[in-house]
Amino acid sequence: MMLALDTNIISYALKKKHGINEKLLMAVRVHTPLVIPPITYYETLRGLLAVNAARQLQVFEQFCLAMQMPDMGKDDWRAAAWLYAELKTKGRPMEDTDLLQAAFCLHHGYTLVTHNTDHFSHLPKLALTDWVKE
Repeated sequence: MMLALDTNIISYALKKKHGINEKLLMAVRVHTPLVIPPITYYETLRGLLAVNAARQLQVFEQFCLAMQMPDMGKDDWRAAAWLYAELKTKGRPMEDTDLLQAAFCLHHGYTLVTHNTDHFSHLPKLALTDWVKE
């Protein structure tokens, strides 16, 4: 299983809440591929900058050095656009950041680690796991 971290999971890791750091360490010990999607990086970074959280920003950047952070290429953006169009025709639009995370995970076969499963549960092909509830 390959895992992509959602913004709320990174936030919990930075705040040392819900045992997320222990679950991250366990995933590393068993060689589970872990990535920070580009949109997650953006969401986390903008939030920390907006509240001038200098110490947490430093911790976040160190955290990112230990993680894989793949880029989004043209195929990822195309997958996101198709997903947007599909959801719009079904009357189920999503917030752009959630849509981009979902499209990234679907396109690359990642399971999204999130505590906001309700934001994504209407996407039956998207694999989800909630480390807060597990």
